[in-house]
Amino acid sequence: MLKAESTLKRITLTPSSVNPGETLYVNIPKIKEGVVIVPGSVGLLFNLNVAGHANNTLVNNVGRNLVTALKVDFGGEVLQTIERYDLLQTFNDLILSKEDREDRLQQGISSVNMRKLRTNAGDKVTTDAGEVGLAFIHNTKYRIPLERPILNGHGTFYPKALKHHLKYELTFAPVTDIVIYSDVT
Repeated sequence: MLKAESTLKRITLTPSSVNPGETLYVNIPKIKEGVVIVPGSVGLLFNLNVAGHANNTLVNNVGRNLVTALKVDFGGEVLQTIERYDLLQTFNDLILSKEDREDRLQQGISSVNMRKLRTNAGDKVTTDAGEVGLAFIHNTKYRIPLERPILNGHGTFYPKALKHHLKYELTFAPVTDIVIYSDVT
């Protein structure tokens, strides 16, 4: 039997907010020997509110469409730089099975009405109690997965854990790329 102590590490970013077109720097701290990162567990959790016309809502898969460029740095070496990260990840998510897509509500993959419920759009439909309940639970909280092979494929197997800092640079999309405006806006 394998038994281990589990912990959750939350990092508050400084600055703690970002505007469209700006870059957010996320540092994953070095971890000590004997500590592992569970694949798929690293992500950026945030609240996203929609203002303007009462019927404005968000695009599908907003967790992927928010980031237009990604740069990953490990110990001072650039591991990866991706322009139009939003397109690449959205296309990758298109091949997900129906069950996997339904499990990505936190990323913002959902029906049109669910997105309207979560943004409190004026033309939302509230007849489906299941959708209303899920929208209430998730509300404006979304997640951008920070998944790279060094974390997902090697993190749990790397014998000395992360000896260097892993840093993400996320450049955010303009508002026009993530908000679906109502016809009267």
